[in-house]
Amino acid sequence: MNKAKMTFRFDQEGRGISGKPNGGRNPSNTEHPLSDEGAFDTSRLHAVDSSEQRKSADAIEDYYVAEEWQDPFGTSAASWSAPGYWDKRPGAAPPKRKGPSGWKLFGSVASALMTGGIFGYIVLYLFQAPGNADPPSLPAWSQTTVGNDGQTNGAQSVSLITADIPAQSFYMLQYGVFSTPESAEQAKAELLQAGTAAGTDPSDSYRVYAGISSDREEAKLLGSRLKGSGMDLYVREMRLPALDQAFYNGSGDTLLTYFTTSTELIQRLCHMSASMLSDDQLQTVSESDMTALNTLHQQWMKDIATLTQGLPLEGRTMSAGLDRSMNGAITALAEFNKNSSKEHLWEIQSMMMEYVRLQQQLLEFLKQ
Repeated sequence: MNKAKMTFRFDQEGRGISGKPNGGRNPSNTEHPLSDEGAFDTSRLHAVDSSEQRKSADAIEDYYVAEEWQDPFGTSAASWSAPGYWDKRPGAAPPKRKGPSGWKLFGSVASALMTGGIFGYIVLYLFQAPGNADPPSLPAWSQTTVGNDGQTNGAQSVSLITADIPAQSFYMLQYGVFSTPESAEQAKAELLQAGTAAGTDPSDSYRVYAGISSDREEAKLLGSRLKGSGMDLYVREMRLPALDQAFYNGSGDTLLTYFTTSTELIQRLCHMSASMLSDDQLQTVSESDMTALNTLHQQWMKDIATLTQGLPLEGRTMSAGLDRSMNGAITALAEFNKNSSKEHLWEIQSMMMEYVRLQQQLLEFLKQ
């Protein structure tokens, strides 16, 4: 790179006189415009004040101007320290470089930490020993419980409590097994149109039932009455499983109390409706039997309300269905005592089939 010193002269009127290296003069005063290659930034020159412009033509002011050079690989530290790179005027100093901002530095560190954490998790997951497999998780609903203060504790898991719920059996009058829900609903509608009970079980090959009893022989007797109407039925046992342990946010005594009361109430309603439908002459329920039944129903309402407090959302949906079915059966029995119509007895049968199906689902839900 040429480091020759450029000298510029000014006449009395302040016009610049182009100069040549080593003080040579241009014999002509004609202005020669600079080409693009020879152009330099005149802003790098010190401004000449008015007093200096009036100096004689022989007075010469020398200025040293840094040559303009663009590093193709970017400005390096070596270029900054090169002689003549910076303006050598008195007091001139290289401009200070601004370091990275605090936000950029924080973002870089946070990104590095996040990347390292994700990479570490992947490595641990891939190289986890087979013997260190995670234990089976609890049901999804059990991860959310309600504390004593009514606040949701998402980190707490439901307790696996000891229960002592015995298995139960009910005997259904099977009308048919269907391959689609539409055909099952059509069969159910046919039974209702015929003036009998109707119940379905979508979880078991879309079975359709026409009656229920807690006693096998009583179920057979009821089925024989329906066969006289042209229905081909046979008795099928529906077994509700026993429950030794349960995932439940409450005590085992609460579960035992509810299922004991519930079983007794189902048995009474099934027996009353099935036996009266099997008789040739309809008789109303005695006042004493009705009082005992209403008392048992009141106890059941308290027990199911206590049970529901320990159930999650899905379990509470089942509880609401149980409540509707049981209350519907009690209402139908009260209506039968008023007008002695078989229609109300068949309605009790339909409500009990729905109730037993929901109770079976609840037991499976608590057992999972």
